[in-house]
Amino acid sequence: MLAGASKISPVRDALSAETVACLFALKSAEQAGISRIELEMDCSQLREAITSQDRDLAPCGVLFRSIRELLRDHFICNKIVNISRSCNSSAHEIAKLALSWDPGQSNVWTDPLPEFVNSLVTRDIVEFTSINERP
Repeated sequence: MLAGASKISPVRDALSAETVACLFALKSAEQAGISRIELEMDCSQLREAITSQDRDLAPCGVLFRSIRELLRDHFICNKIVNISRSCNSSAHEIAKLALSWDPGQSNVWTDPLPEFVNSLVTRDIVEFTSINERP
């Protein structure tokens, strides 16, 4: 398991930020030798953009194609799914941490993950479980 964050240059919109974050995560997983993944995201536009070619002419089109190429060439990816934003709050909390960093600074943590990351992920799992157990 990996966790990471990076301070990116300003981007034009939320989809651009989500796309850059996805690309960063995939490149980090590739460098760590991870080959089997399930890609979860809370951005339905990004899921659509990387599972089809419909948005390839959009401003982030080259990044969408790069993600598809990485997935095709370096990963066995059984699922690309949307999850509720409330079940992905750990990713947003870790991203907030990077706001205080210098531009271009990034960190990728491997097992054992820092305690603050473990706490955030545990909270997400509990929230996800409680949402799915409701009648």
